[in-house]
Parts: sequence; structure tokens; C-alpha cells
Amino acid sequence: MQFYGSNNKDPASSPLTGLAAVAAMITGGAIGAVAIVFALVVLRCWVISRLWDWYMVPGFHLQPIGLALAFGVSVMFAFLAPVHTDDNKEGFMRGVSRMLGALVAGWVGSFFM
Repeated sequence: MQFYGSNNKDPASSPLTGLAAVAAMITGGAIGAVAIVFALVVLRCWVISRLWDWYMVPGFHLQPIGLALAFGVSVMFAFLAPVHTDDNKEGFMRGVSRMLGALVAGWVGSFFM
């Protein structure tokens, strides 16, 4: 088996063998997980800021908020909302679909304000 960038045909002499390969996979998985969590946090903050702009700004004459303040609102609501440990096992796609569903429902509802 030929490895890219290597003239060596023996896979055992590759620098990524055994424990090093496992460590590389774990590190790559951890970086990927952090990237996914970061993307979901940004998406959640964006949805909150859009809903705020559609409802709170015209309804209560408040200022629009950015992603940083939307993050603070999200943390505050997460702190105040009750946590059900049995129901916290939702998957990635279910969480994304809930956020996008809230965004679409909020967008449609904003036309009735």
C-alpha cells in the first residue's frame, strides 16, 4: 500500500501507525465535535436575533440585538428553563430542525404583526 507523500511501500514504517493513528483520530474527532457545537451555537444565536428583530423590536420598541447579546439571552433562557434529563437525548438533526422550525414559524408569524 502506497501512502501519499511517501516513497516507502511498507505501511508499518509510516509515522501514523498504532497509537499515533488512534491519537490522530481522537484529536480529529474532538476538533470536529467542537466545530459542530460552535456552528450550532452560532445558528441558535442567529435564530434568536432574527426572532428578536421580528417581534421584540416592533412590539416593544427595543433595539435589535447581535449574536453576542443573543448568546446571552440563550444562556439566560437555558438557565431559567427546567432541565429534563430524560429528554436531553436529542440528536444533531433534531436540534437543527427545531431551530429552523422556530425560525420559519417566527418568520410566518412576523407577517401578522
